[in-house]
Order: sequence, then structure tokens, then C-alpha cells
Amino acid sequence: MAPMYANAFMYESETKFILQNYTQQIIRYFRFINDILILWVGSKEEAVQFVHEEAVQFVHDLNDLPTQMRLTSTINEHSIQFLDIEIMIIDQKIEYKLYTKSTDCNTLLHFKSFHPQHLKQALPYSQFLRVLQNNSLLRDQQLQLMYETFRSRGYPRWTLDKALSRARTTFAPSLSVLQKPANIRSTFPMLFNTANPELTSTIRKNWNTLSSDPSLPEIFRQKLMICYRRNKILKDLLVQTDPRHCYSPVQKENTNLGCVRCLGCVTCGHLIPSKTFTHPYTGKIYKVKILFRAVEETEGNSY
Repeated sequence: MAPMYANAFMYESETKFILQNYTQQIIRYFRFINDILILWVGSKEEAVQFVHEEAVQFVHDLNDLPTQMRLTSTINEHSIQFLDIEIMIIDQKIEYKLYTKSTDCNTLLHFKSFHPQHLKQALPYSQFLRVLQNNSLLRDQQLQLMYETFRSRGYPRWTLDKALSRARTTFAPSLSVLQKPANIRSTFPMLFNTANPELTSTIRKNWNTLSSDPSLPEIFRQKLMICYRRNKILKDLLVQTDPRHCYSPVQKENTNLGCVRCLGCVTCGHLIPSKTFTHPYTGKIYKVKILFRAVEETEGNSY
């Protein structure tokens, strides 16, 4: 909810103090939450006057509010940083390159971390593609820098070479935004563990047999997209920051028979409450004579 409140707060402020008053000078206005980029038409002196006479009141009003947010402004006629790019004017042409703060450190996922193998292969590809998209110059230098950054995190050269080749093939300089195909596949979430690759392989190997069941809805005709949720780690077992035992029960214990939601796990969103179920072949209706609840146990299994 925090980004929504911040966006609403900034939208009201920019509409009241900036966008209504400087339509002639501002040719482009961009904002990501509380980071603002303004392309200003005119001399540097006019821009300085804008900031120090009018916008300073805008900044002052925001900084006077009882919040922790504090705004600052930067003006430069040659280059400026916005989010993760640096925008420059070179020979009357706008150029850009990837920008990293001097305080940034290498926090990329280590190759030996307990994560799915396909994630470790996709991460270098996405970062190489990001370098290509966010650079109109110095692409080769920054690609090499990103390559060495992954190497320092234990990634083998064959993984990086494959990801870099794929990123170069995918990237098209003429396209400002890569078009992603529409995804209509159903998602099947699982807790990640060492048995997942074998289970995933079995599901995909026998998917044609499973999808031939005429009782399945049309949405399940496409292969499932299997994704993983983080499993419990030592920190989860040793440290408990959420005192659940102190909570007062808001939901009365459901004593009705049938399959019901427990309202306390991620499985509930995929559960259909019912007191009966229909046999897929005979069509006979059976009553559920016991109470079933989708409870996520400590072992990571859902029932």
C-alpha cells in the first residue's frame, strides 16, 4: 500500500504546484513515485530561477509536512541521473547509459545459492538485456563490467556466454519496448526443494495424458507454468518476528462439514469451498462427511 499512498500524495502535489503553472517551459515530465525528471525548454538561468523561486516553495511545502520525505533538486545542462540511467546531451543529441550509485555493492544472487537452476540462467540474461536497453553508447564496456560482476558471484563462463548471446539476439535497437507475448497458461505454485526437478519433469512428460481428460476446463489444456515459492530457511525456524500466538481469533471455528478455507495460508486462494463433489466420470454426487481445511504445515506440505 505504501507506493499507492506515495503516488497519490505526489500526484496531488505535482498537479497543484507544477503541471498547471509551467506548461510552456516543461516539454516532458516523468515521475516514478517520488523521483521526478523534468525536461525544461530555455536557458539554464531560467531553469535555476524556476527551481529557486517557484519550485523551492513546492519543495518547502512538502518538506514542512509531518513526514520523513525530503525532496532535493539538481539542474544540469549537460547530463543528469534519473533512476538507473544517466541522460546526456552530446552533439545536440540525447544519449543515455546505465547509471549506478557509488555506494552500490554487488548483491546479485550467488550461483551456489539454493534457488532453481532456471532462475540462475535467466538472471544474467535479464541483466544483460537491461544493459543493452539502457545504453545508447558504451554498451560493450558496460556489458563486460556486468559480465565480471556475475563472475565474482560464482557464475560459470558458459552460463554467462549463453545468456549474453541470447540477450544480443533478443535486443532490437529500433524497439523501445520489447513486446511480450500474452500468457494464458495457468500457474502452479510449489515450495522449492530438491524433489522439484523430478516432479516437474514427470508432470511435463505425462502432460499429454493429463490434458486428454475431457472433464478438465479449457484453461488446463495448455501446459502448466510451474513456479516456486521460497521454502523455510534457518532464519524462519529460529526467529519469529510475527507473534501469531498473541492474535485474537477473528474468525469463529468452522464446525460445518465439507471442504472450507482456513484463511491462513496461500492455498486458500486456489480452494473451492464445497460440501459435495461430483465424480468426473459417473456424475454421481458425494457428500463430504468430514471437515477438510487447506492448512500449510511446517514441513511445507499443503492439505
